[in-house]
Amino acid sequence: MKPETPGKEGSRCVLLHYHEIGLKGKNRPLLISRLARRAELAVETLGAGPVRKLPGRLILELSGGASWPQVREALSRVFGLANFSLALRLPLDLEAAAEAALAQLAPLSVSTFRVRTRKAFDTVPISSREWDAAIGARVQARRRLPVSLTYPGTTVHIEALPAEALLYVEKVPGPGGLPVGMSGRVAALLSGGIDSPVAAWRMLKRGCEVVFVHFHGAPPGRPPRRLAAGQPALPRPLREFAEGDRPLHAPGLAGGALPALHGADRRAHRPAGGRQGPGDRGEPGPGGEPDLDQPRRH
Repeated sequence: MKPETPGKEGSRCVLLHYHEIGLKGKNRPLLISRLARRAELAVETLGAGPVRKLPGRLILELSGGASWPQVREALSRVFGLANFSLALRLPLDLEAAAEAALAQLAPLSVSTFRVRTRKAFDTVPISSREWDAAIGARVQARRRLPVSLTYPGTTVHIEALPAEALLYVEKVPGPGGLPVGMSGRVAALLSGGIDSPVAAWRMLKRGCEVVFVHFHGAPPGRPPRRLAAGQPALPRPLREFAEGDRPLHAPGLAGGALPALHGADRRAHRPAGGRQGPGDRGEPGPGGEPDLDQPRRH
């Protein structure tokens, strides 16, 4: 992560905003550094980076070959980000900001609009209200667009920093929470239902580094059915947010079988209604383990 320095005027960058991290105290610098590193790792193969630290926000540099749709998809899976935007760098000049706003709105279908200027510091030598009114009047005169300050269809955001201004028209929501790795390492047991993947996802969101464990019922020496068939190792809710992580598959009781039970004890463990299941016969269920993508039906 690089320190605060102004970028090249007219270039593109991604403005990264966090929320919960900003409420922390003495450990906030550590959280911000971890978030910046996680963002860099998410886009390191896409021609983007590094990340620069600015007051209350982060800036991800984009090279000429970086694809915004790919960068957008990668950043949407970074825990700790509240939202992010593709922004255009501008000088702290009202005329330049007005022309840039018109250029950004030109390809869009706009029903109503408003302009919102925010200063990073009170010492930034501009007036937010004056910029809002002047730029809005310029856009309205040139595009003949109606203004709605309460429920606008499109908002032109301008963030005035000490050395430059950043302009954007779209906020992409992030997953929020804390960057992964800030809350220690935990183990999540993945069953055949939806509860365990949801619990693992919530732990990831709280900054935990999660080790996934699944007890399967395949016979010893044979891989679980889904791995043998080339299916994804993780259930669907976790694949996007834990990309590259594979669960530890450990052998367990085959299909929930109870081989040590006989006679009356075995009959006592039959399902309600008297029907025998695979476990009553001491045999593994279909494939030896549950399908992690499908919730259990009760």
